Amino acid sequence: MNKTSIVKTTILLLSLATILLPIALAFNQYGQNIHKLFIPSYEPPKIDLSPGRFLGFRIEDRDLYADLEFINKGEVKVVFESLNAMVYTTKGSSLASVSLSRRVSLEPGAVENVTFKLTFNTTVEDALVPLLVDESGVELEVNGTLTLSILGSKVIVPVSFPLTISRFDLGLAGYI
Repeated sequence: MNKTSIVKTTILLLSLATILLPIALAFNQYGQNIHKLFIPSYEPPKIDLSPGRFLGFRIEDRDLYADLEFINKGEVKVVFESLNAMVYTTKGSSLASVSLSRRVSLEPGAVENVTFKLTFNTTVEDALVPLLVDESGVELEVNGTLTLSILGSKVIVPVSFPLTISRFDLGLAGYI
């Protein structure tokens, strides 16, 4: 065999290896399943946002602030954009509006305090004292929508949860 044929054979083998090696590795990665090789697969990132500890209430004139800890156990950043909700009594009458006191950003694995602002038409005491007469606490219902920003998209989530406020939470133990 002469040198020219050896060079041509080597180039042919290297060309075949360049083409066939990635295909062989792909077959190995996908378990010899040709269908999986050509069908794209996508696994969305995990989104897991959960409330943590309740940190308490504080009163400022007509506003009641509720502080709650949130934990982002997911793989993507979550931003609390806004909250548009109402607080209702057990009889269904509107008592206060609820909003976020500020925009909150939670990175993956982060724990952040989120402050909800409950705005009453009167002072907090004037609105809640009649409900707390002869009761140690009052059951309220919060209904509305929470706007989140996840991966650049706005997500509107319906929100509905019970809210219990006791006179001790508000520092009204001796007031009533």
